[in-house]
Amino acid sequence: MPHGKRSNAFNRFARDFEKQALIDRLRVNYENGITYHKPDKTPGDYDVLETERKIYQLLRYGRNDPYANCPQFDTEHFHLRQVRVEDAAELLCFYGNLSEWMFFGNAMSNSIFASRHATIDEMRKCIEVWLDEYRNKYYIRFSVIDKATKKAIGTIEVFDNAGKDDSYLHIDLSAPYETQSYISELLTLADKELFKIFNIKNLLIQAVPSAKERIAALQAYGYRTFKCKAGGEYYYMKENVK
Repeated sequence: MPHGKRSNAFNRFARDFEKQALIDRLRVNYENGITYHKPDKTPGDYDVLETERKIYQLLRYGRNDPYANCPQFDTEHFHLRQVRVEDAAELLCFYGNLSEWMFFGNAMSNSIFASRHATIDEMRKCIEVWLDEYRNKYYIRFSVIDKATKKAIGTIEVFDNAGKDDSYLHIDLSAPYETQSYISELLTLADKELFKIFNIKNLLIQAVPSAKERIAALQAYGYRTFKCKAGGEYYYMKENVK
């Protein structure tokens, strides 16, 4: 039994998030109808799944696995939904003319668009990479849609970094939207939804010194400067206070 796929998944979760978190997740899932044992002694919800990975996902997210059904969100000015290949033309207007400070440390964006003369095909390939990473359950990349214009004006990536203390939020906005008020609107969404959905412990976001509007928003929302373990610079962190 200690070597069964269910036990392996439970042990992995306890290693990733500590033993009390496992107990808490089992309780929350049970209260939402996910059973460990059924009264008629038929296999419980964890036992009927084919792989350890699926058991882990059910344990971690319950029935609301964001990698099974990508969530969508609305704020006052924005609609967020998973990025689509058909967003390429609108995003190219933004990513095709990057401001270097905004993407400092975002290695993939810098490598693809380093020439500052990106093509529509490069933009499509970039989106396909983001979608592949979602299918592999590494991260979710949302398009940020301006409700007034109905156009994509940037993206948000949530890299939940399962089992690690530090998860990452990349907010990429076109220059007119790089303001404290708009960034604050998206940080409010992170507080209300992203911490909860991804069971995030600490959320990290990058802002170089020249990003005055972004830094003001982060500080107002309780983010503090943080030395990233991975060696990156100019990070700010917020802890999940439950």
